[in-house]
Amino acid sequence: MKKNVGSTERWIRAGIGFLLLLFFFANPPLRYLGFLAIIPFFTAITRYCPLNSLLGINNYKRETNKG
Repeated sequence: MKKNVGSTERWIRAGIGFLLLLFFFANPPLRYLGFLAIIPFFTAITRYCPLNSLLGINNYKRETNKG
C-alpha cells in the first residue's frame, strides 16, 4: 500500500474518528454510528485511503530529517 494521506488530513481523520466514537456512547439508535469510527481511525493509522487512491488524490509528502 502506497501512503496517500498527509499529516493534516491524518489529524482530521483521527478527529472525525473520535467524534464518531462518541456516538457509540450516545443514545441506542445512534450507537451504530460509532462503528463507523473504525474507517477514519484505520486510514489515519495506516496513512492509506482506498478512496483517495481511486480518485487519484495523494496528500502524503515524504518527511525529511531536519537537523
